[in-house]
Amino acid sequence: MILQKGRLNVVLDNHAGSSGKGLITTKLAYTYLPEILTSTNTPNAGHTGIMGDFKFIAKVLPTPAMLNKIVPNYHPYVFIGASSGFEISQLITEVQKCGMSPDQVIIHPRAMIITDKHKQQEMEAMKHIGSTRTGGGAAILEKVSRNENISLVQHHKCL
Repeated sequence: MILQKGRLNVVLDNHAGSSGKGLITTKLAYTYLPEILTSTNTPNAGHTGIMGDFKFIAKVLPTPAMLNKIVPNYHPYVFIGASSGFEISQLITEVQKCGMSPDQVIIHPRAMIITDKHKQQEMEAMKHIGSTRTGGGAAILEKVSRNENISLVQHHKCL
C-alpha cells in the first residue's frame, strides 16, 4: 500500500474492535506524515498506538495524533468529524498528552458532546446487552432522533 501526498488517503475498517486500527494508522502516518488526520471516534474501548516507549489510547483524537509529540517538526492538523462523540475532559486530556496546540484541532460543529446524562441512560438501559456504557450510543440515539436538547460542539463556546 502506498499513500500519496496531495491525495485523500483513507484507511477503512468494518470490524468493530481489536483489529489493530490504531496500530496500523499510526504506522502509516509515521511512514508518510500526512498533514491532516481525521477521526469519527466515539468513546468505546479506544484505539491504541505504540511508538517506542510511548503508548497512546485514543477515544477522541485519531491515534496518529500521538506522532505530534514524538516526531520532530511534525505538527499535523486533526479534524474531528460530525459523527464523533466525546467528553470535553477527554478531548483536553488527549490534546495535552499528544502535545498539540488547540489551533491544530478542528472540530465539526455538529460533533456530539457526551454528558453524564448519556452515560446514565446507558447504565439503566443497557443492562441486558453488552455495552461499554460510555454514553456514545445514547448520544448517537439523541442525535439521530433529532432531539432538540442534544449537546453539540456548536453549543459550547469553549470549543
